[in-house]
Amino acid sequence: METVPARPEAGADFTLRLDLIDGSTGRPVDDLTVHHEALAHVVVTSADGRYFRHVHPLRTAPGRLEVRLRADRPGRYLAHTELEREDSGGQLLTTGFEVGGEAPAVAKTGTGDPAGVAGGAGCRACSPACPSRAGPPRSSWIPPPGYGRGSA
Repeated sequence: METVPARPEAGADFTLRLDLIDGSTGRPVDDLTVHHEALAHVVVTSADGRYFRHVHPLRTAPGRLEVRLRADRPGRYLAHTELEREDSGGQLLTTGFEVGGEAPAVAKTGTGDPAGVAGGAGCRACSPACPSRAGPPRSSWIPPPGYGRGSA
């Protein structure tokens, strides 16, 4: 996993990129299966636990998944990715990254909650406020081989 740019700044959009390589063949992993209505689930948290996002990255090339994010404060973040491959079962990948810059002023919502905290941690399927909606346009999504075939 990597971030683009390599060291994102607090309050600025960045891309979390996952390049998946099969350890036995050295080739890009291109046999992900849909589970829980997504090819992958990524949970990003800040080290202090005040930032939490559950997002679904998009396949942008063979073996590559990407999602756009915005961290609201500088510091250490952890990204946990759950995915499933055909005939291999589930896998969990974990990495960390740093966000630089200074913490922006906290905007308040009408409820007094910091903007983006209440309702911002849901997934695309369950919350219109889901941060994964800010990812790349759906037109950049490339379906994996065999996607859309009916399953029993």
